[in-house]
Amino acid sequence: YFEAGATVGISASYQASRPGFMAAGLSPDEADRLLTLSVELVAQARDRARARGVTHPMLVAASVGPWGATMHDGSEYRGNYGKSIEYLKDFHRMRLQVLMESNPDLLAIETIPELTEAQAILELIEEQDVKIPFWMSFSCKDASHISSGELFKDAVTLVSGKIGAIGVGINCTAPEFITPLLTSAKSRIPFVIYPNSG
Repeated sequence: YFEAGATVGISASYQASRPGFMAAGLSPDEADRLLTLSVELVAQARDRARARGVTHPMLVAASVGPWGATMHDGSEYRGNYGKSIEYLKDFHRMRLQVLMESNPDLLAIETIPELTEAQAILELIEEQDVKIPFWMSFSCKDASHISSGELFKDAVTLVSGKIGAIGVGINCTAPEFITPLLTSAKSRIPFVIYPNSG
């Protein structure tokens, strides 16, 4: 992808979590090592592209998926988990710390379906000693709402005022909703949009 012109490579850590790896029989240390490896592999791909003469900017993004993605039941497309901010912070804390310590250029916080989870992750980022730029993208269910039914414009306002936020936007959303979603919101930072399946 880098050799084809991509300027950002995203790690395969979207659904990965310590509890998920432990359920598969791995130790906590092995789980953390796999999270770190997901970022290292993107960095290795970038380094290979550089060695082959690619000179355009190539950034390594660590993917931070929502709690719902680790449930494997589609809840990242529904939101409304019924979980508190503190519960969600406890879930994301370890993974976020491991990913940030793997030295990515930025965090790709993806497919967030509800404002409670967005707020939990933003609070965790503010608590970290290491500051890494990030974007946050939301899954949306129609032309004005994120998956939980909350307004996309409120999600944009929540993210765009945060220190370190370099983009806010949409992923895993039907293409016909993208333009009205974007026109419904005003952002101080660039929009980030990337494809849904099909």
